[in-house]
Amino acid sequence: MKVVLWSIHAMDWSRWVTVEYIKNKLINNVKSGDIVLLHDGRGAQQSPLKTINALKFVLPYLKRNGYRFVMINEIFSNH
Repeated sequence: MKVVLWSIHAMDWSRWVTVEYIKNKLINNVKSGDIVLLHDGRGAQQSPLKTINALKFVLPYLKRNGYRFVMINEIFSNH
């Protein structure tokens, strides 16, 4: 097993974080090679929905700006 850590954490599990905060955190901080930590559950109520709504904007935005998204095993297979 390999240990994998992240380089960007949008704090999307917090009840105090908004969709706009998640969007801005990702758009203003992500750079090539980053590993983004997001949560699909176990956060505050409505947290997964905020993450999903932010990603509806962020993913197309990043794709338009030349980013592509890969599974973690693809990263390790290139090193």
